[in-house]
Amino acid sequence: MFTSMNSLKEILAKNQEGILICILVVVTLFFRLYKLSSIPFGLNNDTSWDATAAVDMLRGNLSPYLPYAAEGWRGEPIIRLPAALFTLILGRNPMTVRLASDMFGIATIIPLYLLLRLLFNKKIAWVSSFFVAISGWHITFSKVGWQAIAVPCFSTLTFYYFFKGIRSNNIKNYILSGIFLSGSLYTYIAARILPLFILCLCIHVIIVHSKQFTHYIRSLSVLIGTFIITSLPIIYYAFNNWPNYVSRASYLNIWTPMEHQKTLTPLFQNIQTALLLFTHNANGNDFFISEPLLDQPARLLFPLGVAIALWYFLKEKKKAYGFMLSWFIFALIPGIVSTPNGNRAIGTIPSVYFFSAIGLVWVISLITHFFRGSVQKILSVSILSLVLLYGTIVTYQIYLGPMRRELPGLYPKTYITIPNLKPFIATHDIYVTDNYPRELLTYFLYTNGDPFYKNYVWMEHNREMLSVSPHTNRGLVFVMWDIPDNQPITDELRMKYPSATEQHIPYINDHISRPASILLIVPPR
Repeated sequence: MFTSMNSLKEILAKNQEGILICILVVVTLFFRLYKLSSIPFGLNNDTSWDATAAVDMLRGNLSPYLPYAAEGWRGEPIIRLPAALFTLILGRNPMTVRLASDMFGIATIIPLYLLLRLLFNKKIAWVSSFFVAISGWHITFSKVGWQAIAVPCFSTLTFYYFFKGIRSNNIKNYILSGIFLSGSLYTYIAARILPLFILCLCIHVIIVHSKQFTHYIRSLSVLIGTFIITSLPIIYYAFNNWPNYVSRASYLNIWTPMEHQKTLTPLFQNIQTALLLFTHNANGNDFFISEPLLDQPARLLFPLGVAIALWYFLKEKKKAYGFMLSWFIFALIPGIVSTPNGNRAIGTIPSVYFFSAIGLVWVISLITHFFRGSVQKILSVSILSLVLLYGTIVTYQIYLGPMRRELPGLYPKTYITIPNLKPFIATHDIYVTDNYPRELLTYFLYTNGDPFYKNYVWMEHNREMLSVSPHTNRGLVFVMWDIPDNQPITDELRMKYPSATEQHIPYINDHISRPASILLIVPPR
């Protein structure tokens, strides 16, 4: 028996890293694939547009979407390409665009572990990656179909192969770093800062290794050359369509209000907002609005980790900590020069959870400082396990459990209404008022032909519905929010169409139960 126990211990010791990586993968997959079709509930308006674009691409209409959207604010194509592939496999299904973003979220975790193991050690690498695996911020953006989630994936891969190239002098790593750096330009506007950061790193490497100047110039030239060659499609597009390429950035940039007010106050306000995103207010429009981006315990540990990283960099002269701090600062810039929120700051995810991880590792080392030997090790593992288990439970409760947080940016009331409209498309004309997200309606009510064709008529004001004249042999369906302000119009429509039936659609989802929409259905004449 003792022999078998010793053998088991030896096996576990030899395969410790493999076991820990398996745990990391299982946790990552669980939080990103569990009930993917229904949690979070609904579909985002911008995501619906990308899903519709994927359908249109499969019809051979590629130029409005590749390498950049003809409607400039629709942006980069990274989600549309896999969404089109998944549409071929699954058909027109919301899962296609969710899977497209989810694959980038899942693909971030192991490269992050490898990068931090290369720069620091296995413990910091694993704890940081586990924090990302249970990050509600990262999980949410992975599952909702937003292209922004690809930014930390491509940036992590870029840096991993960059530093691997520095360590190994293998030219293949510089080529891969250049390819992934180029790939970042096809992800989301926040990634446009990454080439500048890499350029700064290249200059730093050349200065530090001045005695090997020729070698590093040659190696880093390979990286930059690879980047330029693989970026040619987006470079060519930007050169020939500059106003469209920068239209979204120009609309959001901070320089306009600064010039108008003739003061730096808007910039300072944005810096303050950006620094408070993680622990106080995420300042978002769709998913993280008034709540912070970080959940406990990462939220509590994050400021401590930043302080520790600063200490190691400034006092101990440890350059790896300086890199992580620089990564954090550069990744904050896109939000600072526009509007700081969870999507524009998404490039900070690897560095933010690294800070939380070193904060936790430091606290554990402080607690166990007075113990030695196996007692210290057992105590360290126990505290680490309990803290990470607590974080896992918190994440489950907030994002997956029965009392989970609702995400208004997924328009759940519209999502619950649409299945009730589909049966009427062939026989009724559908009229919609209020602020229903139109791209979402267009995607779900599509039947055939042009996927952007709207099988409904949207009206600015509900009183416009009173002037509708029915077509011969077709009925009418009037769609409104189920709110008191719409009841008078519903009553007037029922007087105009005595044969109409009124249907109230509730939004019921675990702990949520409230009115969603009113459908007034007028049968064909």
